[in-house]
Amino acid sequence: MLRFMPKRSALFPLATILLCIGCREIWAPEWRLPIKLGQSVEEVRQTLGSPNDKYSPYKIARDIDPQLIELLSLSPSNTVEIYYSSGILCMYEGKVLYRITLNPISDYQGFLVYSGEIINGVRLTDSKDMILRKLGNPTKVEDDPIETGNDLNVPAVWPAHSRYYWRKRNYTIEVDLLRQAQSIDESKGITRPIGSISLVTIYK
Repeated sequence: MLRFMPKRSALFPLATILLCIGCREIWAPEWRLPIKLGQSVEEVRQTLGSPNDKYSPYKIARDIDPQLIELLSLSPSNTVEIYYSSGILCMYEGKVLYRITLNPISDYQGFLVYSGEIINGVRLTDSKDMILRKLGNPTKVEDDPIETGNDLNVPAVWPAHSRYYWRKRNYTIEVDLLRQAQSIDESKGITRPIGSISLVTIYK
């Protein structure tokens, strides 16, 4: 850990430079989101404004199935805030941001899907091939099982997914991709093709 030396020490400027370089390595140039992990709830709100919705995932999991608390590693201090105008969902541990979630679709009135770059130029509209080109080989991949004989191009209401993980120096990015086509609105014929992003999560 860098320690500040007395003013007359020649090491002081060097320590300051190294500290600044370290900051750039953590958040630039690949980090493109308007907020950063580790920020306080006040800092996030200064950037995104007041949240449109707020809830306790711990309480919801407790009411649905207490086993979800351990499965999802939730604690009573967890809070989720949703910022409709930014299309960003934030989870806090106490008052510190430690998880960011981005949804490519939403039926919430007034919710605007995040349209900017995320990490290394990745966008929610990117295909699987584009994501792999931008992020490189994943650290880990998990695939949902698919029943034998299923036509993957036939849209399903609850499609199978693949979860791709990239572990970086100070965060992990998880991208959930469709393993089969998804039916969004059958009455309107709205579907999403195989390889589309279904969720992006960045966490410590």
